[in-house]
Amino acid sequence: MRRVGWALMVAIIGAVWGSAFPFDAASAPPVSCAPPHRLSILDLGMIPDPVRQGQRIQLWTVKLRSDWNGECLTSLEVRDRDQLAGKRTQYLIKPGEGRYTFQAEPGYSFQVRDHCFAVLVNVGNTWTPIDAAKAFCARRGPSGWSLK
Repeated sequence: MRRVGWALMVAIIGAVWGSAFPFDAASAPPVSCAPPHRLSILDLGMIPDPVRQGQRIQLWTVKLRSDWNGECLTSLEVRDRDQLAGKRTQYLIKPGEGRYTFQAEPGYSFQVRDHCFAVLVNVGNTWTPIDAAKAFCARRGPSGWSLK
């Protein structure tokens, strides 16, 4: 009986822990997600914001709305034109609104020109841009580059 209680506690802790961090696809069965994939970006943020000259972005935060009827294993990516700005990370996207945070690409940095970002998703081995509520373009101000 003790082993059953311990296993249940480990399962509950794992479920709570897993909801706070990116999904590990190697440890779970694949989740099938039939099209259409209805996702929209509500907000895109970077940490730190603003980014000063010579400083690098550490993290990206993406707030998504999903109209799926279930959960879908999804990879996210942030791009500045053809340059990768945020690393691909897998999440188990659930219906409704959710915020997803992942690492910035270490080699990415702001240059002299404007920077407009696109968030791409991979569902079912197909990379596609998703609709955004607004354009996410960084502007250079006196304190550095900012998305605000």
